[in-house]
Amino acid sequence: LELDDLPQLELLSCHSNNLPKQDLTIFSNFTNLTTLRIGNNDKEQVEKSIYNRFYGSLESLKDLNKLSELNISNTDIDSGLEFLSDSIGTLEHEVISDESNKYNFGVNEIHKQLTTCGNSIST
Repeated sequence: LELDDLPQLELLSCHSNNLPKQDLTIFSNFTNLTTLRIGNNDKEQVEKSIYNRFYGSLESLKDLNKLSELNISNTDIDSGLEFLSDSIGTLEHEVISDESNKYNFGVNEIHKQLTTCGNSIST
């Protein structure tokens, strides 16, 4: 995924698009972003292996101080809650569950952390 210099970009929604493995550094210069949706909410698509493959830490988003909505559902982003700005009001971190444990998305680690603290994000 290549994105050129887009300093005024405020909303980026590319969820459930079957994007290849990519960490979050690609978004680090978009300091005007208020909404970033890169997760995978469509269970049927995920079951067909059609989903975004973002991975790693949220640390790359630490300078996105206007970011208020973030969707990382069913991705392999597994750490870095402490780097999120206080501006975050909505963090979607859904984890598709199935009996066979076929889906072992990294975001499950963030999901567990937030579940144990009542889904409160404290940075």
